[in-house]
Amino acid sequence: MEVSLTGGTNDQLNVTGALIYGGTLVVTNIGGSAYSVAQTFKLFNAASYSGAFGSIGPSSPAFGLKWDTSTLTTDGTLRIATVPTNPTNITATLVGGDTLQVDWPADHTGWTLQMQTNAVAIGISTHWINVPGSAFTNQVLLPFNPAVGTAFFRMFYP
Repeated sequence: MEVSLTGGTNDQLNVTGALIYGGTLVVTNIGGSAYSVAQTFKLFNAASYSGAFGSIGPSSPAFGLKWDTSTLTTDGTLRIATVPTNPTNITATLVGGDTLQVDWPADHTGWTLQMQTNAVAIGISTHWINVPGSAFTNQVLLPFNPAVGTAFFRMFYP
């Protein structure tokens, strides 16, 4: 979808029935101006909305800003919101003995959770991997394996 911040216009997909989101939404700014907080883009018009995009490209509109998809399934509008750039705490809870639930504050949606698992003798290292999809939520569920020596988590914001 193309948006023109200078012209205040954007592409819009009109659907006569139900619209089910999926895949990747790519938003291209063709207007030259920078995104700012509280901008809105009515991208979709349908009788009903459901589903969710797996990702949005680019992953954020600009440093300190995030895509707010909270109203896509009610009115088809993509919004721009702020992301706190101050570090936050994460919590991990074992659920059902085989799933680790990792949470962080909802206002830090847009940050990416990274993790690494190592043998106890190694401890923490520099081999961090991004948890897929974590930048679009504030909670992930991960398989828990007690045979893994150690697991480390951290959050980062681009």
